[in-house]
Amino acid sequence: MQVRNSALDFDPTLRVQVIEGRDPEIDDRADIVIASYNGIAGDERDVRLFRSAFKRRWRSLVLDEGHYLKSRDARRTKAIYGARTTSNGALFRRADRVWVATGSPVVAHPADLWTHYSRLFPFAVLNDADEPLTYDEWVDRYCITKHDGFGEKIVGAKNLDDLRENLAPFMQVLRSTDVLDLATPTIDTIPLTPAGIKRGYTPVLSPEALAQIERCLDADAGLDELAVPLATERRLIAEAKAAAVADAIADELDGGRDKIAVFGHHLQALDILYHRLSRFDPVLYTGGMAPATKEARKNLYINEPRCRVFIGNIDAAGIGLDGLQTVCARAIFAEASWSEVMNDQCVRRLWRSGQTRPVHVSFASLAGSIDERVQKALARKAKIIANIMQP
Repeated sequence: MQVRNSALDFDPTLRVQVIEGRDPEIDDRADIVIASYNGIAGDERDVRLFRSAFKRRWRSLVLDEGHYLKSRDARRTKAIYGARTTSNGALFRRADRVWVATGSPVVAHPADLWTHYSRLFPFAVLNDADEPLTYDEWVDRYCITKHDGFGEKIVGAKNLDDLRENLAPFMQVLRSTDVLDLATPTIDTIPLTPAGIKRGYTPVLSPEALAQIERCLDADAGLDELAVPLATERRLIAEAKAAAVADAIADELDGGRDKIAVFGHHLQALDILYHRLSRFDPVLYTGGMAPATKEARKNLYINEPRCRVFIGNIDAAGIGLDGLQTVCARAIFAEASWSEVMNDQCVRRLWRSGQTRPVHVSFASLAGSIDERVQKALARKAKIIANIMQP
């Protein structure tokens, strides 16, 4: 909806088609067609939308949130870029121009760029035989790897000056200050000690899980690889502190704060927040909702003064959501993502064009526990990312 509305604001005469789900028919009269990656990729039984898109010659193909195409094996990547570098049945080959838009071109390491490089500008970097680099050659040139007992694992980056120089002709970098006249957000943590929970307690974390997290924190490494293996533990931590987070939010609202945006991951914890904050007429915004429902709830939060709390699932609310910044400058992570990029995306729901006030972001944590260390680390990295986007 955001892209559609922006296009019509630019030119009300444009014919814009928004593909809902996997509607197989693309209107040949449409000037702009908006579809999701999953819709284009389809599945083994239904690729009608992809075929409909592939039949048409496009003047431009815009790949919004292009970091979603970093995985070579993902079905959406294969639909857009092909299963191989030489695949003819790739949608990007049907476009005269391809634009990749993302605030996070590198999510974890330079290997994230290889799918874009290998298809869009393969001759930007050549090997000794004057040929484009294979994936393994790219990793060898720009990534630090380590054998973890099962195989080579990418643990860092190298030769970044060379990478920047080679890719510069194909990239346009816009810093936040190029489009925003806003100070960097204030980012901090809120240590909580929920009633009935001893200080330092972290629910049912095994010694092995604690050790894994400690190793990542001590090495200043990303936690995202532990997010799935420790999903149950993360959910229990989120539920354990949800009531205390709600009480902290209520205190701010009772103290005069107009509106607050709250982000979290697990639906059970978000549900606790929703019911605990019911007197503030909150809206709940999650991925399982129909697009029309999500749009209606967003608009209710924006337009209704009595609706003072927006409770959003990070995956659903972190991407493509616009408008919160017009009424809200305060965000609290009841439960942060273990992916720094997703947290940054949520911060940018408020720290964007249309914001007129200083943005304040807090990460809530269980005081004295491993959760406090995790949330402080995530808050620190969010601050680093925000500062990188400034001159």
